[in-house]
Amino acid sequence: MISIDELIRIGFTRNQATVISNFFRNIGYMGKFTQEDLKEGYNIPEKKVIVSDGSDNPFKQDTQFYKDIQAIIDQKGNARPNQSGLNNIIIYQATGTDYGTDVENFVKTNGNWAQLNIDSRKPDDIEKAAAAALSNKRLFVSQTSDSTVSTNDEENIAAKLGKLNNR
Repeated sequence: MISIDELIRIGFTRNQATVISNFFRNIGYMGKFTQEDLKEGYNIPEKKVIVSDGSDNPFKQDTQFYKDIQAIIDQKGNARPNQSGLNNIIIYQATGTDYGTDVENFVKTNGNWAQLNIDSRKPDDIEKAAAAALSNKRLFVSQTSDSTVSTNDEENIAAKLGKLNNR
């Protein structure tokens, strides 16, 4: 992460540096959740976007969505107040059948995030989401259920992402 002071040294104004820094500290999360997956008091807004500052997880504890968001919070050190590298988690309810199209819709609805996580571990979903994230100049972070990754199969999801210039 580039510090605000370094961005200013490069030539950005303080306001520009702050906007850039916040953008890179915003993480997008896309999942196929329903209202039943959310804690009481949370509702899915019309634009399907929930913004969390990381101090509260909007999902019920028994859901995979909760575990995914909690992992983001924990990995970014947000469990300790005022100690985080995380600004906001932009959560998007994906409703389509194609993760690539869902990523495109997410960017159009709220593209104020630099990194993307999705709820699916399926190689086809990952491949489509990764291609869309890459074309929108976003970092894609994922976990896979593809067991051939560990056996170095040439057609596994890691090899396919490598061909898209993902590292």
